[in-house]
Amino acid sequence: MYRASRSLALRCALLLCAVIAAPFLNAFAQEAIPQETLGRVTAATVMVYIEYEEPLADNVSWGTGYIVGDGLVMTNAHVVSERVPKRIMIRNDYIPPTEATVLASRYDTNEFLTGEAVQYIASTLIADANINVVSLSKKFTNFDVALLKVQLPPGLPVLRFTKDARANEPVYAIGFPGSGEPVISHDGRNAIPGAPLRVTAGRVNKVINRDPQLVMHDALAKSGNSGGPIVNARGEVVAMQTWSTDPDYRGVVTSFGLASRDLTAFAELNGGSVAVGGQGIPLSEKRAPGSDAREFVLHYANEGDVNFLALAGLLHYMGDCGFTRDPQLAVNYLVQAIQRGGNSPNVHLFQAGLAAVLIETPGLNAPYQPKELLMAANHSSSISQNSQLPDYRLLAYEAAQYMQGAANGFGYDPARSSMLANKALEGAFSLPLALTGYHYYFGDTGHRDHDTAMFNAREAARSGVPEGLSLLAHMYYDSSVVPHTARSRAVAKALAQEAAGKNDTWGMGLLANIYYESGDPAEAAQARELARTAAARGNRMGLYAIGRMAWDEYLANPGDATLAAKAWTFIDMAERQGVSVALRGGAGGGQVLRSSREVLAYFPPDVQQWLMSEGRREQGFLTSR
Repeated sequence: MYRASRSLALRCALLLCAVIAAPFLNAFAQEAIPQETLGRVTAATVMVYIEYEEPLADNVSWGTGYIVGDGLVMTNAHVVSERVPKRIMIRNDYIPPTEATVLASRYDTNEFLTGEAVQYIASTLIADANINVVSLSKKFTNFDVALLKVQLPPGLPVLRFTKDARANEPVYAIGFPGSGEPVISHDGRNAIPGAPLRVTAGRVNKVINRDPQLVMHDALAKSGNSGGPIVNARGEVVAMQTWSTDPDYRGVVTSFGLASRDLTAFAELNGGSVAVGGQGIPLSEKRAPGSDAREFVLHYANEGDVNFLALAGLLHYMGDCGFTRDPQLAVNYLVQAIQRGGNSPNVHLFQAGLAAVLIETPGLNAPYQPKELLMAANHSSSISQNSQLPDYRLLAYEAAQYMQGAANGFGYDPARSSMLANKALEGAFSLPLALTGYHYYFGDTGHRDHDTAMFNAREAARSGVPEGLSLLAHMYYDSSVVPHTARSRAVAKALAQEAAGKNDTWGMGLLANIYYESGDPAEAAQARELARTAAARGNRMGLYAIGRMAWDEYLANPGDATLAAKAWTFIDMAERQGVSVALRGGAGGGQVLRSSREVLAYFPPDVQQWLMSEGRREQGFLTSR
């Protein structure tokens, strides 16, 4: 899917490439596919574009879809599953802008969330073992399909599906790639993208028989092609374009599409009648879920297979697939896998799995620390015999830990977090985008850029990544980025609530401050609990919320050295991590204190002297100055 917000230089460069390449690519496609067939396919291919409400609007974004039945258009779910769409529209040269509704959608995102590290690692091991034993195995499969209902003009062609995807078969990608400066027109109220329809030719490189089946091909497909048909020379849909890799060292882009087998099954399941031709491909056999899977995993774990030792541990931790939930037993299995699997290409998954378990459930007994495990995992991943690439999700997971502060022994380290997050951006998913956005927002690596931070926040929030939601909430809360209005504060609150609801520490810390400022007694009580949770994880806004609460209590009870110590300790720690201090002080609260040093100077001399002495440490607070 294409979003209309890219740098002008990049747009111009891409436009030049597209202008130069298009005639050759189109000529190649037209030589191989009959003109009549090509005309039928292009007439059935539509632009699917989305109009947004603020705050997540880049005005308009688009992908591609294709007509599969009477009033039915198929596309990728991610094209139409934005968080706050205003309208879903379709158009092509035969269809004026027409509103559509989602009839059915399934989006098993491959986005990696920090709270899903255990599930991701278990899913990877399950796929590696070639078993289908648990519902979470679908979590990262990229099943990404939506069926739209729309009133279409009569007489338009309907695309047929083929059941047979064959390696080396010529195929053609049809769609509306967002290359170059997007052409935007207006109908008086709304923006209408005008990217031209393009046809590119290639071949099927490989058919990947998994669930769902994938077709890997080399027909050039860019952002904006998402949801478009990949057709054979007969004009039958072989696959639906879903995602593409970044160019490799040779400049080659590899694309992946969901195979027609699963597309037709989805349509039929959701009430759509679609036409199918070609020969069928038998479904691969699957193992039965439930207790059989448990026995299967334990059988090989007991034989000492390190992959199944790790998998047994992860399933015990999740309490899934017939395994009882037992975090300590999970640790024991994972430790065995690590100690026996030094030469395994999956050792990085064993290490990261144990790290995730220890991070999510503090207090478990293990001979390793989460920090050393994640560092070892990412080192092992980069030299793994299994892949020439690091595991970008694990890089992002480690980067997120360094953003949190002192929790789990990682320490607040923006430089290392930024380095890991920038490397993880090569994996083309949204968590590192949010993390780099935070670094641009806070400027904690020496460069503050609110425009880039806002772009990253919106992109990551669209994917539902909690760190993206909380970053966007911070920026709407910050009057230096978005002017304070009742609406901007309401947006910040709603986004923080959504992020906190996904167990995001940054969302919790910000929401604690928003609730505390509201004056609502019920929200104030929630603010204290949120602040304690966020501060325990080392979050700067959680620390600041506790500090400002203690500060207001001190103003009501001047001379209370314990409250003074608590207030100054937490405010000082928050400031060291980049929080801008703004606290009321002075007679009637007319003075604004802008630093922890000004807070310290506010206390009577004897309290200042006590705070700078051993007395502050005796109170059991987290640090001493």
